[in-house]
Formats: sequence, C-alpha cells, structure tokens
Amino acid sequence: MILVLNVLNDTRGAWLIVRDSQVILSHNFAIVRGEDQSLRHLQKFLRDNKLSLKDLKGLIFLIKEASLTQIKVLTTMVNTLAWQCAWPIVADYYFKEDNDQALAKALKKIAKIKKFKAISPEYQRQAEITISQKKFKYTINN
Repeated sequence: MILVLNVLNDTRGAWLIVRDSQVILSHNFAIVRGEDQSLRHLQKFLRDNKLSLKDLKGLIFLIKEASLTQIKVLTTMVNTLAWQCAWPIVADYYFKEDNDQALAKALKKIAKIKKFKAISPEYQRQAEITISQKKFKYTINN
C-alpha cells in the first residue's frame, strides 16, 4: 500500500491509501493557515482504519496549489516521514491534470524507485520578500 498526501489548495488536503492503483481509503482535512496539522490527521486516519506506518511501502506527495511556505513545510515533513520509514517518495508540484491522472502518473514513477531519495520543493512563482518598514528605537554601537 502507498500513502498519498494530496494538497488540493491552500485550505484543503487529503491523505489517501492506494493499493493496486486504486484509492481504498481517504481522509479529507482542512489546512489552517499558520499551523500544520497534517501529521495529526495522518495519525487519526491510520488509527481509525487500524493501520500503521509499517503497513505502507511508499509515499506520494501531490500539490495542486499551495503557498510557498506550505510547500516548504510540507516537503520537509514528507521527506522526514519517508526517510524515517525508509520509503521511496515522489512528488508532483502544481500538476495541471485532474487528481486521478496525477496520481496514476505518480504511481508509475514510484514503482520504479526502490529506496528513499529526498525530494526538492518546486515553486511556481518567486517569493515575495520585502524589507521591513519597522523603525527600531535602538542603535548598535561599534
């Protein structure tokens, strides 16, 4: 069985369990800005279905749309989870096709991978980093 984290947009995600190219279990959850609860939702999903991480053989990470911060946080989280469990991992960022097609493509990729290799985040747009406009009331003396 393969574990899938499917991020639909910056407010909705789903954990899926796939066996033989078919989604057999799913757990939808809300993504709240400023706090990541995806691992808590995974734990509940596995517990409710009487599964453990040992039952799984790989991880697929699909992102349809998300903020830069969400991509960084979630990529780090799935890399850590896959590394800890010694799973192969694949990702598809900002996929254009529908969810079923993106999942089928990712399942073909993961079938060719035998061991963990970290994924790198991909960004659709540049970060919007600005210089702070705050005026501090102190000075630093040399």
